[in-house]
Amino acid sequence: MGKLKAQSYKNNRYKDKKLVQKLWQMIQETSGYRVLLYMPMKIEVDIYGLLNRLKMDRRYTVMVPHIDDTNMTVAMYRSPMSCRKYGIRQPKKPGYESRIDIAVVPIVAYDTTYRRIGFGKGYYDKFFDRLKNKPYTIFVQRVNYKAQENITNSFDIKADKIIKGTR
Repeated sequence: MGKLKAQSYKNNRYKDKKLVQKLWQMIQETSGYRVLLYMPMKIEVDIYGLLNRLKMDRRYTVMVPHIDDTNMTVAMYRSPMSCRKYGIRQPKKPGYESRIDIAVVPIVAYDTTYRRIGFGKGYYDKFFDRLKNKPYTIFVQRVNYKAQENITNSFDIKADKIIKGTR
C-alpha cells in the first residue's frame, strides 16, 4: 500500500490516461451497455473522465457502488453526491436494480488464479455473489502487483481481463 501512495502525481496522471484509453476501447468492444464503474480513491486509477464520457453517451447506463457500513449496492452515476469514509464520493440515493453487463473493479493486486486482492472489506465479493448474471469483469490497477502464489479464497471475485500499469 505504501508503494501505491508514493507514486508521483504527474506520473500517475500519465499512467491513468493510458489505462483509461484501454478501458474505453475494451468497453466499446463488448456488447454491454450497463456499466459498473467506481469512484476512485487517490491510490486508484483516476477514471473520472471515463465516467463522464460514458454518462454523456446515451447508449450507456453508468452505475457506481453505493456502500453503507456493511453492504454494497449500485446506484446511478448522477448528482447529488455525498462524501463517505476515506473521501470516496457516492450518489446520495442508493439502489438501482438492473443487470450489469460490464464491471470495472479497482484492485490492489491479484494472484495466480486472477482473483482480486482488494482493501479487505469484501464489499465487491459479497455484491458479486448476490448477482444472478455475472458481468464481464475488468480489473484495473495503476501498478502491476501480482502475488506469486494463490492467496485468495474461492469467494473472491475473478477477472475476465486485467488492465494494469507498469512498475
